[in-house]
Amino acid sequence: FTLIAPHRDLAEKLWTSGLAFSSALLLTLIAWICATVSQDQFQLCCSARAWNAESKAASEPPEEDEKKPLRIGNRFMWAGYSLIVLSVASFVAGCLLALRALA
Repeated sequence: FTLIAPHRDLAEKLWTSGLAFSSALLLTLIAWICATVSQDQFQLCCSARAWNAESKAASEPPEEDEKKPLRIGNRFMWAGYSLIVLSVASFVAGCLLALRALA
């Protein structure tokens, strides 16, 4: 920052916008992890339904719990959606802060 060192106010505003962009990236990565976990849980739910259908065809009681992975998957899915909304808001805030710093 030797080029903008005399303008400390500008440097602080640009650092703030950089932090907003960084937080947007971090929130996006966490949302991606939530999406991965939710899809894993949905796959477990589908597998449990398949095993239970096989048990039902053999006139046996169902052995697998279908609802628990579905609930967990839904929680992670909605957490991911929330994080994406926060990420977009943080990205927009970073853009606005950078524009305000340069205006």
